[in-house]
Amino acid sequence: MSLFSSDNKEHMTLQAYEDEKFSKSMGNEYEVLINPETFNKSMSVSYHKENAMTNSVSLGKFENMAAITYDFSIIIDGTGVVNAKRRDVKKEIDTLTNVLFKIYDNGLGYEPNYVAISYCGEIFHCQITSFKTEYQLFNTNGTPLRAKINCNFSSTGSKPTNQEEKETENKIDENMASRIERAKAGNKDSLLQKF
Repeated sequence: MSLFSSDNKEHMTLQAYEDEKFSKSMGNEYEVLINPETFNKSMSVSYHKENAMTNSVSLGKFENMAAITYDFSIIIDGTGVVNAKRRDVKKEIDTLTNVLFKIYDNGLGYEPNYVAISYCGEIFHCQITSFKTEYQLFNTNGTPLRAKINCNFSSTGSKPTNQEEKETENKIDENMASRIERAKAGNKDSLLQKF
């Protein structure tokens, strides 16, 4: 059973963007026919072990968080049972592929788009890392009637623009200058405060 019942009009949508800030939509969007039965969100943590020779069971010192990953499967049904107007499985797969990838050199080259996935009342900003098509049902002439698309995504982190970087540096410089002035005036604890 999928997360939303069939009478609920909220279906997962995937929308393509040109940039990592998700400010320029490419206009490509795909709404799934059937919501995924499961939606997995994974987070992983890396630790740095100081000395591998010790018998300590400690995890070590926190190093970093890896990108959040999402995986789910999309069922594309061309039997007409789910949606009588969307029966062409190949066309559905092509539409989804054009949302997930920039395609160039007449289909010989692919580059992942930035994708916003709207689902479960949330928006996930990510890029595709794996895309596998499994054809499951065919008509008598071999045309696919149903396909299962297994998708894996990795979250994207927005990088600040040059202007944002300059503003942050200016705030840090101003904060440090003010602390140095207070320290000169006799308040040495001001240098130990966090930025």
